[in-house]
This record gives sequence, C-alpha cells and structure tokens, in this order.
Amino acid sequence: MTRVFHLASDLGPTAAGKQLSLLVPGLAAAGFTPAVGVLGEPTPFAGAVAAAGVPVLRLPIRHALDANGAAAAARAVVGFGPDVVHAWGPAAVRVCAALRLAGRVTGVRPGVVVTGRGGRPPGDVGRLAWRAVAPAAWTDLPLAVAPAPPPADAAEFRRAVGVPDSARLVVAAGRFDAASGLKHAVWAFDVLKYAARDVYLVLVGDGPERGRTARFSRAIGFDDDRVRFAGTRPDLPAVFGLAEVAWVTHQRGGANVALEAMAAGVPVVGFDTPAVASVVDDGATGRLVPPGDRVRLAAVTGDLLDDPAARARLGAAARAAAARFPPGVVVDRFARIYHDVIPGGRT
Repeated sequence: MTRVFHLASDLGPTAAGKQLSLLVPGLAAAGFTPAVGVLGEPTPFAGAVAAAGVPVLRLPIRHALDANGAAAAARAVVGFGPDVVHAWGPAAVRVCAALRLAGRVTGVRPGVVVTGRGGRPPGDVGRLAWRAVAPAAWTDLPLAVAPAPPPADAAEFRRAVGVPDSARLVVAAGRFDAASGLKHAVWAFDVLKYAARDVYLVLVGDGPERGRTARFSRAIGFDDDRVRFAGTRPDLPAVFGLAEVAWVTHQRGGANVALEAMAAGVPVVGFDTPAVASVVDDGATGRLVPPGDRVRLAAVTGDLLDDPAARARLGAAARAAAARFPPGVVVDRFARIYHDVIPGGRT
C-alpha cells in the first residue's frame, strides 16, 4: 500500500488548499495511505481532510530561513516512512530539501512530487529549491470541483453580512492581494450599483489588502456603500448558491473560484485571462471581459441581472461544464504520477 506524505505550505483558503482537500480523501478511498503535514495555516480545509480519517500534522515553520523548523518537519516525514512526498508550494519544497539531506543518514529516499504554479519547473518554487529536490516530478496545480452543496441559509447569511432580505447578490471570492483583483470588483460595483438598486456585492476571503480594500469601498461608496466583506467562509460553494452572478476578477489564477461558482449553477462574469478562460466558455457557461475593464464587467453583469432567462441558461450550462472536473480524475492522475516516481515502481 503506497504511503504518501503531503507537505502543504498551508491549508488556508487558497486554490492549493482546496485541491489538496479534494485529492487526499480520494486517495484514501482508492487504497493509498496518505498523511498531511501543514507548515502554515491549517484552516479551513483541514477539517475535510481529517474527516476522511487522514492524519493532519501541524509542522510550523516561522520563516523562510527557519532551519530548525524545516529539520523538525523533515524528521516528522521520515517517521511516517513515505514512499512518496508530495510538496505543495515553495515552503514545502524547502522542507523536501532538508528531507533529501536527512535521507543520506536515514536511508529514507522517497519519490518526490512538486505541485506549484507556472506551467513548468521551477514555477513558483524557485530554481534553487527545485535543484535541491531534483529529481522530482513537477505538476501544475490540478483542477477539480466537488458537486455543490445546497445553498446556504439565505436569511441567516443576509443577516450575517448585513443586507436586506430582498437583496440580490453578486459574489466574488479570493485572497485580498494583487492577484485576486478584488479591488477591481469594488470599483466595477460602483458603476453597477446605480443601475441595480437592490444589488449588493459580497466579497469572501481575507488577506493583506482587505483593510485597504474596505477603506477604498467606503471612500467611493459615500452614503450608498453596498459592498460587504464576509471574511473567510469554508462554505463558499454554498454561498455561491445564493448569488445571481459570480465575479472572478483575478489577474492570475481564479479557475478554482470560477469552478465552484459554476458547480453551484451560477453564471460567472470574469476577466478573460488564460486561467479563467480555461474553464469558462464565453457566451456558453459565463461571460468574459477584457482584464481590468471594470466598466465592461459592470455592463455585462447589469444585462444579466435584467435577464433571468439568460442567467438560468448560463447557470445550467455552467453546472454541466463543472461536472467535467470531478475529483476522481485528479486522483487517478496522481496515482499514476506516484507510481512513476517511487523507486522501483512499487505500489
């Protein structure tokens, strides 16, 4: 039985955290013996992993040069006796480098898989870190989405974010940083709100730019600030079920957020970037506008808000398209990768 230790830079509200939380329970069901070590934030997805009977270990590393923390994490991995170590993100790759050094003493030399962004190695993990763990198999971030749960309780959610019971919602989600472009969403909503008096924008997530984005929203909202900040929501797929439209304003990434909205049967209006266009078919499962074009984002959304039939058509097509990204496909893909990197190909 193949033992796979997943080293996660975090299990926070990121695309990597979400994909790992879908993959690991599937591996356990497929007969693998997985474990997860989290170097950073363990929420909100650690619960989904632990619920599948997979151990989740907290292996805190204080900073990028925390050699003692990396060595302690490497010892924990060695103690598990893995056939494969799967590193998710740059911090996890640095621990793998320490693990390579430990292997010279312990004789534990598992296969290594690295998942990151960038399309090809070294991607976001850095050239020096990549060299330290070579030879290793590189994979870009996988894409899978679970079937959407029922929508969140509408009345309870509206009370929580402070909007009227009759409000219609546009929902956007992501980390508050430059990549997610949530400030663009606030700016676009300032155009939309004058034509859609009953619509509120709900932003789900957290991050270093949240405070600045909230101040910006208040500054341009004046006495009609209808932007709400919902914080991190592990039930994001259920929240999307309450939306009329989902916005994906990411400058980089965003495919995972788009898929979660699509699985809930909600049309996506997003920036036409390679990541978002890889899952949203413009005019068929959603609408795409030029990146950064806030006026066009507002105009297309306004048209959809005025056209329930178009929203229903796009939402139904979006749900069907999201079903083409089941977690089982990702499980099968990584099962083959693990077999290839295990010394001697044992299973």
